[in-house]
Amino acid sequence: MDKSAKPIFENIERNSSVATSTVDLLPIVTKFGGTVLMGIYDETPVSLSHSIMTKVSPDSQNHDTDYIQVISNCVLFVKGKILTITVSSKYLSYVDLEWTREMALKTRNDLLEINNQKL
Repeated sequence: MDKSAKPIFENIERNSSVATSTVDLLPIVTKFGGTVLMGIYDETPVSLSHSIMTKVSPDSQNHDTDYIQVISNCVLFVKGKILTITVSSKYLSYVDLEWTREMALKTRNDLLEINNQKL
């Protein structure tokens, strides 16, 4: 990992640990490692979508095994504002990657429709 990116990942780890602990009501510390960029899977004049996979190592009593998480992001320009859509899932098969991508694009399309904007 690039040394300049380390504080960014540490901040993400800290924030995701707090968010997960709040949802699960358990003390969870998340560490990311082995991140793989899956590349851009959709691009339009108003949006750019990409996916990543990462190894997650939860550190708690109820979450003691590492797992792979897939995350699909869509950056979208709507009415002069930039929005980010993020969909994630535990990765068990390629179906999970496809699901995150489909949900991100569906959400993008719904937002564009609600705002009377075309791709």
